Amino acid sequence: MPHRAFSEINNLRRKEMKKLIANTFIAIIVVQGLSSLVFATIPTETPVQIKSLINLVGAGKCLDVAGGQTGPGTPIVQYDCHNGQNQRFLFQRVQSQYIIKSALDQSMCVGIPDNVHASSYELLRLEPCRLDNAPYYDIPLGVRWTINQNLYGTQLQFQAVSPSWDHVNTCIDVTGGSNENSLWLQLYYCHAGNNQWWYLH
Repeated sequence: MPHRAFSEINNLRRKEMKKLIANTFIAIIVVQGLSSLVFATIPTETPVQIKSLINLVGAGKCLDVAGGQTGPGTPIVQYDCHNGQNQRFLFQRVQSQYIIKSALDQSMCVGIPDNVHASSYELLRLEPCRLDNAPYYDIPLGVRWTINQNLYGTQLQFQAVSPSWDHVNTCIDVTGGSNENSLWLQLYYCHAGNNQWWYLH
């Protein structure tokens, strides 16, 4: 093959390689940008309501600390959204995970007891955000959550970090999509149904 043909092929290869590198670089920037956008939607400084994506009639339904109690084991239920402190929660980032602290008592978090598996049908309750005499960073698995989000970060799904007995991921779930007030919220196998999706208000 003539030298000129070799030269043209090499030039084409160089151009294609430059284009590939440029496109890869752009893709990385876009992904990083989307990640930043998603994480930026979760406030960590001010208390918020966690509102169900279903049961939106009237005021809608929100995560609620039953009776405004603060003791360990207090049920986490759904209830008509209102301005009470027992429906306000603060998020705190723990590496790639979050804890959900009650505005009633920021030493108490939404979760399950730390020696209990996060299996389907396990009921949510208030639990200490930190074990007695444990260092600040030693936060029990039972109150840690991975937050899954839709593309725009407007809808959230709370996935338990503590493992289930069958090692299948579980998420905060409105049982059967019920609209009943004081319904005790549970963990259930994570799925795409709206009764596992929430938004912050």
